[in-house]
Amino acid sequence: MSAIVREILKFYTDRKDFIDNLLSGGLPAILPAAIAFLWWLRWRHRQRRIPPSIFPFEVIKSQTQDLKKRILGGEDNDPLADRNIAYQQRVANRNIRRELQQLLEEHRWVLILGRTGLGKTREATELVNHLNQQGWMVLYLKPNEWLDIPARMPTEIGTDRKLLFFFDDLNQKMYRSREEISPEAEKSPVEKFNVPLQERLLEALERYEQFCGKEEVRVIATARNEKQSNFPGETSPWEKLQWEKYPKLWQRFTIYELPQPEDDAIIGALAATVTEAKIAADPQQYPELARRNDATFRNVVENLRRLKNDGLSLNPNTYRESLGKT
Repeated sequence: MSAIVREILKFYTDRKDFIDNLLSGGLPAILPAAIAFLWWLRWRHRQRRIPPSIFPFEVIKSQTQDLKKRILGGEDNDPLADRNIAYQQRVANRNIRRELQQLLEEHRWVLILGRTGLGKTREATELVNHLNQQGWMVLYLKPNEWLDIPARMPTEIGTDRKLLFFFDDLNQKMYRSREEISPEAEKSPVEKFNVPLQERLLEALERYEQFCGKEEVRVIATARNEKQSNFPGETSPWEKLQWEKYPKLWQRFTIYELPQPEDDAIIGALAATVTEAKIAADPQQYPELARRNDATFRNVVENLRRLKNDGLSLNPNTYRESLGKT
């Protein structure tokens, strides 16, 4: 609104004498024109803020060979890119991917919860890749795109009906959505500029279920569940979800609490990655490093990236024990 006020003041200053004369003798005559001018300024300012309407999903057709690259990114020749690090079974005698797949088959909507660094995105991506090879089209919500409620089946999807929606890091997506501006606001001045993602997500997904049938739609999502923020005064990851405010949305999901990796899984990640990354290390020290690790895969990766960039060897003296220190 401050920009509008500045334009009005400039308009008045440039034409002060003329406007003053009009106001002194013909206010009723010019009032409609003044109102129209103010409305036009407001409309122009509004239009400048509205982004173009873009389909918010990365469409990954069934049996796509580079799915992990499209979701996780990273260079093909980077051994420390997330998708290039060998997948580890985090808990002995358990197959996490199969557990998640069974939940998804039974309940259709699954939310993976866990603290940062546990590998939620990697576990979800492994499952998504597995199902994609079985014929499911993957719709991966892009960062910073407006999720709207479709009036009809989007042409970007085509004729496929087995749809697997993947929403990663819902904490940040939902928190950022407070500032996102709807492309729909271009259609009418009374359309809301801001609608939280929590309000749009449930209605949008249920609309896709109407188009395709509930049996043809699956939803997998990830979110952090820390109740405390890293810095005083900041909103915690859990608060960003607004669990109590949107019970209808969250009740649709079956919750899967991701277990932290055991020491053997950390040792396996080190053994599979250190040589490929050409970092000097003594494998006999891996069990000690695993015991000192903060039970996250991410801390392992962050340590190895730092050591590689700094040209250091991996040992108990150079290894940082937690994400807070890396």
